[in-house]
Amino acid sequence: MQSTKIIWIIFSILFLTGLFPSLAMADGISAPDFTAVDEDGVEFSLSDYTGEVVIMHINGLETPLCIECLEEMTGQLRELEKLTNSTDINIVTINLRKNPNSDSGKVIAERDYGI
Repeated sequence: MQSTKIIWIIFSILFLTGLFPSLAMADGISAPDFTAVDEDGVEFSLSDYTGEVVIMHINGLETPLCIECLEEMTGQLRELEKLTNSTDINIVTINLRKNPNSDSGKVIAERDYGI
């Protein structure tokens, strides 16, 4: 079931990229650089990973989490963990919280996911 879901997601992304080629990154074109602050308050930039493979995992994690969101995030983290254990891939997770009064992504990750 999980592998079917992953295959469907990959297919959908490839299909949509084909429909909107201007949104896809062309060969030889770098992603735009950005600077952010990690969960420990340390600044980092995408350019810190120049020459390396990076997966951008972007979410909008809030608290409280709905059951569906919790299940989806747990599944995403399992798949990302498989990638990091078997390949030389860097994963950068960006949390786009909208509610400044909700727990930080670091608190949620530690409390709910043990990471």
